[in-house]
Amino acid sequence: MTKNSNVIVIDINKLPKMVKDAFKCAKTVAPDLDDNALLNIILAIISFITACKRIKVDEFANGTNIIGCNYFGIVFAPSGSGKDKATKYLKSKVFKKTFDAIYQRVNTEYNNKILDIQARYKDAKTSEEKKQMQAEIDSVRKVSLITSKCTQEGFYADAKALVNMQFGALFVNDSEIGLTLSSKDEAKRAAIDVLMLAFDNVVHAKKIKSDNSETENIENITVIALLMSDVNAFKNNKAHDILETLLITGMARRSIITYQDSMIKTIKDIDIEYKERQQAYNDAELLSDKIYKIYSDIEINSIYKLPESVAKDVIGCYTQDIAKRFNNCKNELLGKEMLSREFKIIKLSGVCAAINHPKNLMITKEDAEQAIYMVDILSNDFVKYIHKNSPYNDVISRIYDFLLDNLNKTFSKTELTMQHFSDFGISRRQFRKDFDDIMVSVVEYADLNGYNLIATPDGELNGTSIQKYSIKMQKRMTPEYLEELNKALSVDTI
Repeated sequence: MTKNSNVIVIDINKLPKMVKDAFKCAKTVAPDLDDNALLNIILAIISFITACKRIKVDEFANGTNIIGCNYFGIVFAPSGSGKDKATKYLKSKVFKKTFDAIYQRVNTEYNNKILDIQARYKDAKTSEEKKQMQAEIDSVRKVSLITSKCTQEGFYADAKALVNMQFGALFVNDSEIGLTLSSKDEAKRAAIDVLMLAFDNVVHAKKIKSDNSETENIENITVIALLMSDVNAFKNNKAHDILETLLITGMARRSIITYQDSMIKTIKDIDIEYKERQQAYNDAELLSDKIYKIYSDIEINSIYKLPESVAKDVIGCYTQDIAKRFNNCKNELLGKEMLSREFKIIKLSGVCAAINHPKNLMITKEDAEQAIYMVDILSNDFVKYIHKNSPYNDVISRIYDFLLDNLNKTFSKTELTMQHFSDFGISRRQFRKDFDDIMVSVVEYADLNGYNLIATPDGELNGTSIQKYSIKMQKRMTPEYLEELNKALSVDTI
């Protein structure tokens, strides 16, 4: 995996083993898809298979707050980057055996209900009795666990059917969310509103003015969403405006958004590429068996307890760091996303526990650390999304990379604007003119990647203070970083 200005290379050793193995296989099949986008897809799929077992998290380990482990992922990537290819490969190859088992379980429950009805009417002789039997059979809904285009009515009907089952979850996998949002069909856009509300494990009923009957909302149904789109479908158009409204009103809180605005096609030796792809499909078959074994070990309705020590010492330390970053954040949308991370981490910790140690119902320090790492690195893309229409996107990335390569080194504003402007792909004049605005974005990007950008005005001219900035980037002193630093310094001497 190579690093460029648009990709944050993932440390796969910080991922749960199931995620790591799936990632390595799928990366070979879709090499042009950003690491973050691929991870987002994998987490949505794994969250679905664990949700089918109805797993939950006990936040205080005492039964007072039980949380469903749902996951909403949104992937923006260029056409041809491999997002659909990766999704298909993962569902039909890597997770094939597990998906087959899920479908079989749902079909078996459906067939058993039909058989029960037929058994009750086995002695039916009159046409009226047979008509009534058929009506009952027709009323049994065959649940569509996975749907690409949901309607509010269909979504509600599937949720209602799942209530009477001891198994299953709903998975909305829309590969053209841009077209859905820009559609003139109000029903399609209304379904997105219902989907967003379902993040809180409640599927809302459609209110029909002409119908006086009271239709109840359906609770405790876990909904997973994987919404994808060509990145160009949201650039300054109707879909973009609708999405911005959704983000402000709750989607940013609920979703993990990854954003890839361009790609570089991978070119390899033909023989090597062929063998690697062939191996990826061979490996997928073996991995599918291993994943199914883990899935089979997850008991239905498992509740994974979050111990106080893990909640405070691991997740708590991270959320305190986020709170400090929120207090310095100037962007309202980014602030909303920051404050949602603790909730996402708790949910994902439950998923990590289920796939790491299915039968041990206690969330470990490692589970929480894996969840934090994944949520944190995926959330970095939100800054790229916010600045997607900025003419300086590439400039911001280049400045960040430059400061990262020169960590802890100090540069004056004059040095950057007069000596390094060409390194950043911007004219000297334009850089000096828009320096402050550009650096605000660099600060946000560095912050989300775990670095502090220090910009201090200093210097004097004829006794008068002037704005001569001293700029340097340094690693943020997070508890995790300090622990790593202490380990590195605690070397025994003889």
